[in-house]
Amino acid sequence: MLFLTETWFTSNTPAAITSDITPPHYAVLNVPRQLCSGGPSCSGSLAVVFRQNLVVRRHQLSDSLSPRTFEAQLIRVGLPPSSHTVLHIYRPQWKSTVAEFVDELSDAIASLNANYTDNLVVCGDVNCPGPTTSSVDVGLAEMLDSLGLTQLVGSPTHDNNLLDVLALTSSTLITNVAVDDAGLISDHRIVTANVNVRSPKPTVAYTWRQLQKVDPSMFESAIRQSELFTSPAVGTNDYPEQLVCVVSQHFDVMAPLRHGLRRPPKPITKWLSPEAVAELCVRRRLERKWRSTAYRHHHSTETSIFTF
Repeated sequence: MLFLTETWFTSNTPAAITSDITPPHYAVLNVPRQLCSGGPSCSGSLAVVFRQNLVVRRHQLSDSLSPRTFEAQLIRVGLPPSSHTVLHIYRPQWKSTVAEFVDELSDAIASLNANYTDNLVVCGDVNCPGPTTSSVDVGLAEMLDSLGLTQLVGSPTHDNNLLDVLALTSSTLITNVAVDDAGLISDHRIVTANVNVRSPKPTVAYTWRQLQKVDPSMFESAIRQSELFTSPAVGTNDYPEQLVCVVSQHFDVMAPLRHGLRRPPKPITKWLSPEAVAELCVRRRLERKWRSTAYRHHHSTETSIFTF
């Protein structure tokens, strides 16, 4: 995942441009700056780019979050029990004083903590440098600490100032936080980290035919009338290829290929002995009978199978 601040997308930017910043197999969620009279015509706005196999979506409280002192993007990442609520922010310095920003951010964080049990992550460019090159504004640091968030960035991210933060309520879910100049592609250094995220297993594409719908007599008649019998290939390599081609053509008519997606199978339990596998099958069969009939004999038999 890549969180971006100041993408300079506005409410007038065409969707063809805002969606064109991702490489193949990636997606993007944008929060463009809303243009208004008297406001700036560029700068600002937020985006998150993520791999498509990750579960990333707009947070349910996104529409209720309308901060005055900063721009915000609220998303939810992953699946329980290791899901994250991410508050991605950008604070333009002209919008407010640091104290006003800290007060409003404090209210937003408190509201999220009260409504959700996810690990809360606050990240982005806050433009609140501290008294040293490795700290943020004292008021901001105290507010984060009072709400149970740990700020993990400890080195300058812009010149000799720490402007970009990564704070969260559960520091064990994010590791290896580092600051890198990333080849100086931006005036800000990039903050990197490893995040523990639970995602659904990737699906596997597969094809099949409904062979039970094929009439054997009709299939046999079609094969006997095909070129396999009327003009069979002579070569030892040509005839097998002809056989595959003709049979596939008739199957495509009688039982067309179907396509689907499914989750990969669970790992094979090779540590179980053949006897244990057989007993497990019996137990599952009895359990299904018990659930459908509520007959106590099935339950007692099932229990006795695993009594040692």
